[in-house]
Amino acid sequence: MLWFTERKLRSSEASAREKAVDRLCCASENRALKAFKRALNHSNAEVRKSAAEGLSRMASDASIAPLITALEDKDPEVVRTSILALRPKPTDEVKEALTRSLHHTDPNVRGTAAHVLGLMGWTPVTPEDHVWSLGAKGLFMHAAEFGAEAIPMLTMVLQHGPYNLSVRAVEAMGAIDDPAALPPLLEATNSADPGVCTGAVDALGTRGGPEIIQPLIGMLRHTSGHVRAIAAEVLGKSRAAVAVDPLIRALRDTQWDVRRAAVEGLGRIRDTRALEPLVRILRDHDKDVREAVARALGSLRERQAIGPLVVTLCDKDTSVRRIAASALSRILEDWPSSPEAFAATDQLKSFLNDGEMEVRRRAGELLASIIAAQQSKAIADGNQSKLASSQFLQILRDEDRDLRLAAVEALSVLGDERAESALGQIRQDPDPDVRDSVSRALQLLACKML
Repeated sequence: MLWFTERKLRSSEASAREKAVDRLCCASENRALKAFKRALNHSNAEVRKSAAEGLSRMASDASIAPLITALEDKDPEVVRTSILALRPKPTDEVKEALTRSLHHTDPNVRGTAAHVLGLMGWTPVTPEDHVWSLGAKGLFMHAAEFGAEAIPMLTMVLQHGPYNLSVRAVEAMGAIDDPAALPPLLEATNSADPGVCTGAVDALGTRGGPEIIQPLIGMLRHTSGHVRAIAAEVLGKSRAAVAVDPLIRALRDTQWDVRRAAVEGLGRIRDTRALEPLVRILRDHDKDVREAVARALGSLRERQAIGPLVVTLCDKDTSVRRIAASALSRILEDWPSSPEAFAATDQLKSFLNDGEMEVRRRAGELLASIIAAQQSKAIADGNQSKLASSQFLQILRDEDRDLRLAAVEALSVLGDERAESALGQIRQDPDPDVRDSVSRALQLLACKML
């Protein structure tokens, strides 16, 4: 009835196969060996796995050869079962076969082979064995210490995954200071997994070199926003002039973090071609982007940026205003007295009618300080001064006391002949600070009349 038992070994039911293995192991060794060897060639991987389990229960070394053959099976689980079946037979032949399994594309097979070899007391001798043993254990950074010797192993992991191992492998590849590591990293940028692409881009940035620029420019069109952002960041750090135009195009990206990374990159490269595109997105709806733009314009240190930055001092976010003020000081310490600042006063005047009181107050204070600086250097002409006075006269009765204070201060500096009469009408302002400011302003105007 052995033929019937062998037939059950090929059953699709696990319980039937288990019973068949039990019966065959009780039969003569020669018959069992032949049955298990035939089953190793079955089309069903579960049948082949049961055959390997049956061979593991045979004490005879006659099971070694078919199990070593099974290490080449196309199904990883059959291979793992065969590796475990060889554990009690630590011959040199078995150890040599298991070292080849360290090169398997399946991480579980590699890990099982490394584990069984360790139990057998095997230790790697050659650098290649060291690398593949470390790779099988997932110790990729340690393997990278062997330099170019680790590239084939890491490349294999990158090609076959899974995701978590591929990401770690690409990081390790980036740590290898050898030209041979560049092609696998460039290939990894084509991975369908954004995490692997991000790791590859980051590793390329660490390596540097002109050969990485064009691939990184291509990554600015990646479907993943995170990959595009990392690519923009790395291009900025490269300071490559050829990256300026692609980064300018990235300023129109739909994702804020990509726009921010592109802005920061342009700020690092400091190419004047970026000036106008950066100015155009100073009004970006995202606060972090506006902060980055103000900072980048400060890095460019071009006087053409003074006007737009002055207007940005009326931004609704404190952090944006603070960075814009710092950027202005980097471009020109005495920026309020510059012609560029004066040219921005018309835009500032538009903020005097803003719906937010705080914006109106800041606009008034800015206008006052700019006009004062202009007058002190005799840069502003009379017509511009009269236009500014007209604006301040209109806001003397604004409901915001800080804005009224700014208007009073500005009128005292401008010295317009209409100011004395207008200030006299608000001597009884409900706010004591405004009243005090009016008194000082009238005294100053009186002195100017003398």
